[in-house]
Amino acid sequence: MTYSEIVALSLSIADREDSDLASRVDGFLYLIEAEINRLLRSLEKETSAIIPYVSADTYQYDLPSDYEEMRFIGRITGTDRKSKVPFEFCNPEQISWAYQNQCSDLFYSINENKIEVYPALSSTQAIFLTYMQKVPPLSVAIPTNWLSIKHPDLYVSGLLMAISVFAKDWPAVDRFSAVFDKIIDQIFGKDLTSKYSGNSLRTRLG
Repeated sequence: MTYSEIVALSLSIADREDSDLASRVDGFLYLIEAEINRLLRSLEKETSAIIPYVSADTYQYDLPSDYEEMRFIGRITGTDRKSKVPFEFCNPEQISWAYQNQCSDLFYSINENKIEVYPALSSTQAIFLTYMQKVPPLSVAIPTNWLSIKHPDLYVSGLLMAISVFAKDWPAVDRFSAVFDKIIDQIFGKDLTSKYSGNSLRTRLG
């Protein structure tokens, strides 16, 4: 569903068409997406990025603007994802120690919203990461995102919950909150099925 379709359906279910409420919809959506980002852990939120080499003395790189949580980070050659070698996480003090002592291992840290790596990349290398991304904000300018397409009911129930809070209709708040939570749980359950379904592993001898 698109932004306009989600808003129209939510206002229709709430039986509210007044301009005062309609003018607050974007603010409601902002709060709903913030809550979804806190609660939703789904394979559908995973994405990947390649951060290219900058210079020989560059060891800090900006995180993707939609970054939320790290899943994997490694060093690759060129753009060959099959060549990835994982970085080991450490704190900023430990990575400084690694530079001072010229360690042979690969390390990364997150410091001041930047990825810090050891050792510095060479000109033929890049950083590859898989991470949980924030839900792309839904708006008139961005009418759809993966969540509005795959789970529009989460948006609708969240928007109805926010409208009910605005209207101080507490029974409706409880009702739509329960629906919202149920959809979150169903998405999580779908993820578990996806992770552990399929053929069982075979034990190979020799």
